[in-house]
Amino acid sequence: MGTSGVVLFTTHLSSPLAQLRTSSCFPPRIRSSASSTSELTPDKLSISTGSSVTGGAYDFLKATTSLTNELISSPKKVTLLRHGLSTWNSESRIQGSSDLSILTEVGEEQAERCKKALENIYFDQCFASPISRAKQTAEIIWKGRQKPLVYLDSLKEISLYQLEGMKNVDAMQIYPKEYTIWREDPANFLMNGRYPVRDLWIEARDCWKEMLLSPGEIFLVVTHKSILRALTCTALGLGPERFRSMDINNGGICVFNFNVRGEAMLEALNMTAHMYSDHIYPGYYMNFRIRGKWVDPTMKQCNNEDLLIRVTFLSTIDFYFLVLPCGYVGRSTKSPIEDRAMMYVSKHMGRSSRPPTED
Repeated sequence: MGTSGVVLFTTHLSSPLAQLRTSSCFPPRIRSSASSTSELTPDKLSISTGSSVTGGAYDFLKATTSLTNELISSPKKVTLLRHGLSTWNSESRIQGSSDLSILTEVGEEQAERCKKALENIYFDQCFASPISRAKQTAEIIWKGRQKPLVYLDSLKEISLYQLEGMKNVDAMQIYPKEYTIWREDPANFLMNGRYPVRDLWIEARDCWKEMLLSPGEIFLVVTHKSILRALTCTALGLGPERFRSMDINNGGICVFNFNVRGEAMLEALNMTAHMYSDHIYPGYYMNFRIRGKWVDPTMKQCNNEDLLIRVTFLSTIDFYFLVLPCGYVGRSTKSPIEDRAMMYVSKHMGRSSRPPTED
């Protein structure tokens, strides 16, 4: 029992250090036991899930639109990101689903800014469009992370047929009727016998379902502006006529939270602070309570004295850990996010989160 250990006790404590010292009983966390294979039926929807990621709106039947039509394994957070500036962006060409446009030097720098801005956030998976400009952006952002990128065809950009590759000014002259409808009434834009924006809405719904039913709780998605508009609108229950009701810049970030019914709540839209500054979005952040004061020492200064660690996850959830000279004592609850928080502390403290073996 001479090995030091990191111990997770509980979250949201009014006096965490005192409670850790004096109590061996910890309040249970309410968690959903829903299976990802359960069908979404009215009787199940009426049950309030304790792990809902938002407020009371989710306690009402059909309060928002389910994107899965079945229960998912756990609440999820999805960060959507548009690729960096591309060659055709800079030339004011219509890109669509064409794969001939790649990141410019500026676009690569923007992707690096996104990487830096997201460095503190753990993601279970990164989904990306296989089209070059988005793929390049994802590869830059994801470099150094252990899990492989997942490319989804449903994240490809809208198909714009003959307009692709044309400069906007030329498309306006050669296809005046089609181009005007594309710009002013995109839901009724018709080309090659197809309604591209309506098709995109179908792709977006299918894409949401595929991602939300995938393993993990925290996802990064790297793709294109039009499909991002469709993903955002379908999550909010808006139709294709609202296609141009929002804009997403190169490198812009949107964030959605989902409850276990696959219902979305928008947390952030087109965040771009990181594109104009060195802003870093919060993920796991550790600080320490030593001798009654919360401090931010370097890891080397953290000895096995009376040390309480607080890990803040995405600015909203606090986890408390106690580092004990005598070794592992126990933990109150177990969830994937708490597991990752413990791994985070163990990695940076250079200690094992596993209990010591008995001699």
